[in-house]
Amino acid sequence: MPLQRLHLKNFRLFQDKTFTFSDGINIILGENGSGKTTVLESLNVLLTGNSFRAKETKECINSDKEFYRVSAKGVINDKNLNLVVENSHNKRLFSKRMLGEISVK
Repeated sequence: MPLQRLHLKNFRLFQDKTFTFSDGINIILGENGSGKTTVLESLNVLLTGNSFRAKETKECINSDKEFYRVSAKGVINDKNLNLVVENSHNKRLFSKRMLGEISVK
């Protein structure tokens, strides 16, 4: 399963939200304005560093906050994958990608 978990902190309407994905097809359902497109936008920012809805990713910061953080965990080719993107009003976009071996216990 490539993507297992997505965590949004101060990203648009989500102040602190974790999404857990399972093997197979995952469906995002919700009322209008509940954040379905925001979840997709956060993945786009995480993977490309760009928003498909905003000119500047700083526009994705929750209205009364100073920063956002989008992080994801998953597994690709039997290796742990950790992705993090952060942005704030007074700093540039920061991203960190780590790919490492899975520890077997």
